Amino acid sequence: MTERFNLMKTSPYFTVCREVGNCIVTRNNDRGYLCGYCAVPLSLVDEVDTEKFAGTVPVHGGVTFQRPDESGEYWIFGFDAAHRGDENVPGLRDPDVILRMAQEMEAWILQQLTKS
Repeated sequence: MTERFNLMKTSPYFTVCREVGNCIVTRNNDRGYLCGYCAVPLSLVDEVDTEKFAGTVPVHGGVTFQRPDESGEYWIFGFDAAHRGDENVPGLRDPDVILRMAQEMEAWILQQLTKS
């Protein structure tokens, strides 16, 4: 299986907090905020306007990151908890909460992309 999330794992700006299946949570090393990401097979988004689609994903603060991974096998969608006021919401500092949100985002995206 191809390594997903290489960009996040090798970035000097982020530290990986959690990784389960096709989801990962990172913490910004300077500001401490968390980000959640999910990887979906690139073949599912081949004919999708990803910019427009990303605007429909129901995740905290909306999708703030999207691009193909380095292998060209996955499309990465991500969100962050760095919005104004997020620092005052305790759950948004918990990697397990962000992981759950990333998993919910992945499930929603897969459901939308595989509708017949």
